[in-house]
Amino acid sequence: MFNFMKKAFLIDLEDSSIAPNIDDIIKGIDKYCTENNVTYNFISEKEVEIDGEIYRISAEIIRGNYFIKCRIK
Repeated sequence: MFNFMKKAFLIDLEDSSIAPNIDDIIKGIDKYCTENNVTYNFISEKEVEIDGEIYRISAEIIRGNYFIKCRIK
């Protein structure tokens, strides 16, 4: 399957005008999971398990703002 066909979602950052560091990414994923009442566990700095599914984590810039992108593996 092509990568663009895989399930993915974006998470807003507190300050989307600067590139996020690992602490910003962890805080963003924690906030997202808490607000959506889902479980999560970081596997590495680039992977997180959310509600039983493993996602690859990256920082994306869209229209001048940064987001955390989670794409299913």
